[in-house]
Amino acid sequence: MEGIQVAQYAGCWTNQRPEVMKNPVLYGDGTASNIMNALTNMWNKDDLFPTKSCWLATDNASTFTGVREGVIAKLKRYLGAEWIESSPCVAHTFSLAGSEAGYLEKSTNNQQPARAESIVKLETVISGIYNFFGRSSGRQFKLKSWQAFMEMPELKMKKIFDIRWLSIGGCIRPIIDNVYPGSQALLTCLQQIALDINTSKIERENAQGLLNSILDDEFLFLLHMHHDLHQIVLGPVTKMMQRDNLSYFTLMDVLAEKRKILSSWTSQSSLIMGPSLCDYVESTESGCFGGFKIKLGDRENFEKDCLGHIERLIQQLDKRFKPSLLQESLSVLFDPQYLINNSKKLNSNHYGRSQLNFLRKKYKMYPEFDSNAVIHEWESMKQCIIEFINNSLSVGTESLFWKTFIGIKQATDNNFVHQYKNILILLNIYLIAPTNSAECERGFSAINRIQTVGRSRLTISTLNMLMIVRMLLKDDIRSSRCQFVVTEAFKLWNSKDHQRRFHEIQTLADVDDDYQPMKQARSVVKRSSSLIGSQIIYKKIKNSKSKAIKCANGCKTSISGDDPTQMEAIQCCHQNDQFEDIEFDQNCSRWLCNGCRIKLKITTDSIWFCADHVDMYNDDDDDEDIDGSK
Repeated sequence: MEGIQVAQYAGCWTNQRPEVMKNPVLYGDGTASNIMNALTNMWNKDDLFPTKSCWLATDNASTFTGVREGVIAKLKRYLGAEWIESSPCVAHTFSLAGSEAGYLEKSTNNQQPARAESIVKLETVISGIYNFFGRSSGRQFKLKSWQAFMEMPELKMKKIFDIRWLSIGGCIRPIIDNVYPGSQALLTCLQQIALDINTSKIERENAQGLLNSILDDEFLFLLHMHHDLHQIVLGPVTKMMQRDNLSYFTLMDVLAEKRKILSSWTSQSSLIMGPSLCDYVESTESGCFGGFKIKLGDRENFEKDCLGHIERLIQQLDKRFKPSLLQESLSVLFDPQYLINNSKKLNSNHYGRSQLNFLRKKYKMYPEFDSNAVIHEWESMKQCIIEFINNSLSVGTESLFWKTFIGIKQATDNNFVHQYKNILILLNIYLIAPTNSAECERGFSAINRIQTVGRSRLTISTLNMLMIVRMLLKDDIRSSRCQFVVTEAFKLWNSKDHQRRFHEIQTLADVDDDYQPMKQARSVVKRSSSLIGSQIIYKKIKNSKSKAIKCANGCKTSISGDDPTQMEAIQCCHQNDQFEDIEFDQNCSRWLCNGCRIKLKITTDSIWFCADHVDMYNDDDDDEDIDGSK
């Protein structure tokens, strides 16, 4: 359940260092009351102090973020700790903003949320492409063959997963690469299957239907728009949000930058599209998309749908990423990169005072925190920070920056930690503030992979580390419980039914006790000549070859009139009526196969110039220019 996975760690305080708690055991339902009881029981079991908790990282589930009945609100009332704050995972929040942008705004409060038709159509066609090729190895081989013919890398069609942050972008990119003019392997493969008389009627109809769906102007328009959206905005931000060390100011600056890009797309003074969509619109004005023809649709309506999607995305970003005064105050005082960029302002007497006053009010009831003494500690510590910044060569991570700073000060002053006790409490609160739960999600993924019955995709080092962690639990490895777990794990790994190990590689343990090695020799017994003579040898009748010619592009493809896959092959330039003056003794009766035609981005109604006449038009144009100059 979604609410169980989000309470993975909470920053607590014992003595002078933060403690991180992971994987609370939850029995029962996923209500806020039950989760709160599980957390408090875990704290008491580990001899921690719940009242010294500072943060609770969540994935933005309503069970945690409820204003009155959420887990955070209940913990504040139960513990009397108003300083406990929720730190929602920014990666989860950004993913929710992207998914919610695909829903239309509700006209009434009782109305059920409805997804935009354009989004439904886009995902339906993408899923259809994956299902068509994912269920047949023969279709995959044909697609790979066309990719090799067009000298492009082998790209697999991917499936949409709602729980994966980069799923949509990962599905769109291989489709774009396989339909782009000059590398239209996907379209050519579907056309070949649709025209192949050796395949079943159902398969030909499915291939033709999928080809028509892809060559739909609305789908291609949406595909290129979302490709720009994911490559320029959503993809880079999602990857950045999964970093373990992500500062608040860096996050807000990147979001502001991407928001400006989205706003520029929606402004009336500029185009509401990215570079890929612009190229698609300009290249298809004549109704041709590479080597295929398309029927242009109502592009004004398409632009309107794209504009609405981008506007909803901007609204979701503004709604879910509001400025946090708490995070901003902590970052102004303790963000190393921000301190370095504003090192000249540190000498000012007013630097950080307003932020410190906010933090004093926020944590004035925090145990062992003196809200009055922290003022003098900050003013004294600012000079130490300035000196350290001027002498330091590199910043590194936030934790490394402050660890080095405190280590240097402790080496010269043994009472440094006690002297700056209160400001160091605020520093520790800043350092343990989690920005995302990507580390926990990666842990869940690793655990799920090792527990599956399929072959594990974990690396040896990761598998070894997980086994060591399991072995170093509180239970004695010699206990019956641990022995049972190890035995069952070995049975699962060694079982032939689950295929966890390579049973093709035999070991001594796999050999039966009564096995006797023996030499195996190949039989060399000659067959009797009488048996050979009595057999009637029939010669296989060869099929008569149809009249075919090779492709003029040198791909060695045979073009024949009875081949349905070559129906759209085109002739050379002089086969056209307007070139009747060319003599046929020039031996230029050449054809271009359908595959090379698509590879060279030539439509069926255009003129192709072979190698012998590639400069025919250029010479005529030069002569006309000379005559005109006279």
